[in-house]
Amino acid sequence: MRTKEIENIYKRLEEKLGVGNVKEVGELIGVKDNAISSKKARGTLHYDEIINYCLEHGISLDYVMKGLNPRTSLVIRSKNDASEPRREDELLIPFFDTINSAGEQFCGYGLSGYIPIDKITFNLANPHTSAIRIFGDSMANTIKPDNIIFVDRRKREFIDGKIFLIKVSGEFHVKRLFRSLGTDNIILKSDNIAYPTFELKPSEFKILGMFIYSIQAKVSEL
Repeated sequence: MRTKEIENIYKRLEEKLGVGNVKEVGELIGVKDNAISSKKARGTLHYDEIINYCLEHGISLDYVMKGLNPRTSLVIRSKNDASEPRREDELLIPFFDTINSAGEQFCGYGLSGYIPIDKITFNLANPHTSAIRIFGDSMANTIKPDNIIFVDRRKREFIDGKIFLIKVSGEFHVKRLFRSLGTDNIILKSDNIAYPTFELKPSEFKILGMFIYSIQAKVSEL
């Protein structure tokens, strides 16, 4: 990544975070100023820290990383189109559009097509990411009804407090997971407090991937 691009990203972060310099940005995202300078010299930045902060505070990654307005639409390519991405910085993400709800049974898990995604904006430069449409409000306001979520299928190790795509008794769910105090059990919690909380043994469910991003966008076919 060019130095000018990195500087523009930090300028947009300064704007969104309401601070005046890169050092203050670093203090908020949890990175020391000299570490930021070191990354900049190597032509990169602290992707994980920036993305996590933006996700937690509702800041558009489209704007921070590319200077774009938040996207309102995504184009889906046919599931028969398994060709290579058209641009070097583009990744084809498998898209599943058959999910019933974030909190209830999924009616299926069939591939619907592929969504072209900008690698830099979403930091999804791996072949193990899937896009999934969510119907239902059990994870609101973190994941709103009809949102598209991105799940990293490599990340199947339990991390306390993170959101995962899981499978329980043949049904798919998106839940925030917590360790139950004093036991090895895992608590499955909805961000919407109107929904009940469940506690299961690790052997009673399977982690399929970790939630990494959510957008509210219409999907149309190419």
